[in-house]
Amino acid sequence: LEAAKAAWSDPAVANRCRACLGLEQWCRAVAEALAPKFEALANSSRKISTLGASTGSSSVNGTTSLPGTSRGRDVPEAAARTSIPIGLGDLIITPNIYALQPHELRRVRDLTICRPKVGEVTFHGDLDLVTESNILEDLPHVLRLEPGE
Repeated sequence: LEAAKAAWSDPAVANRCRACLGLEQWCRAVAEALAPKFEALANSSRKISTLGASTGSSSVNGTTSLPGTSRGRDVPEAAARTSIPIGLGDLIITPNIYALQPHELRRVRDLTICRPKVGEVTFHGDLDLVTESNILEDLPHVLRLEPGE
C-alpha cells in the first residue's frame, strides 16, 4: 500500500496520464507485494550487473556478450546493433534500442511500442533493459496492439 500512497503523492504520475493513474498504483502495489519474494533474485541480478558494468561488453569471434543479461547469451554483434526488431513482428520500438550501446540500455527513457495503423503504448520513466533483458522477448506475448483492442 505504500506504493499506492507514493503514486498519489507523485504529481508527475497524474500529469502523464490521468486515466492510467489507477493502473500505475496497482502495478506499484503488486511490485511492493512481490519485492520480498523476489529479493534474492534481484540481488543476484544486481551482482551480475555490477560485474558487467566493470568489464563492459566483450567481443569474441564476432559476438557480443551484453553484460548483466539474465540469460547470459551471446548475441551476434550485427544483431545487437541492428535496427530491425528480431522476433517482434511488426512492432516498432522507440527509441531504437537495437542501436543503443550497452550503457545506454541501462537507462532507456519512455520506451514506446507501436504497431503502425493500430496504436502505441509508452512506458514512462526509465527502464533497465540490460538487467531486464527478457522484457523484449515477452512483449509479443503480453502486449496486444490489434485493431479494436
